[in-house]
Parts: sequence; structure tokens; C-alpha cells
Amino acid sequence: MDKAIAKAISAVIVVFGVCILVAGIGSGLPALWTCVAVIVIAIAIARATLHRRSDFWPETICHAFKEP
Repeated sequence: MDKAIAKAISAVIVVFGVCILVAGIGSGLPALWTCVAVIVIAIAIARATLHRRSDFWPETICHAFKEP
């Protein structure tokens, strides 16, 4: 159930980013709004990816502080 909710939230964020992209292309500052849209879409993809690998962060932190 949690995975389905996370995927739905990520999909909504991606759609929001695409809407920003489409609206930004027709605006006076298309480069700015394209960057904003890409950042929003990247955050949504990263959120979905990291939710699948919930063990990513603790493992990385443990390896960072391990004695050589």
C-alpha cells in the first residue's frame, strides 16, 4: 500500500513538472521554467527510486564512518 501511494505521489509531481514545462515554453523566460520543471521531475523520480531502496541511506552512512 505504501509503495502504491509513493508511486501515485511521484506521478502527480511528474505531471505537475510537465505542466510547468509546457507553460514555461510559452512564457517570456522559457529557460528558467524549463530548469524549474526539470528539477521538479528529477525530485519526483529520485523520490520514487529511493523509496524502493529504503536501505540505501543507512548503509551509505555506515560505510562512510567505517574505519579503514
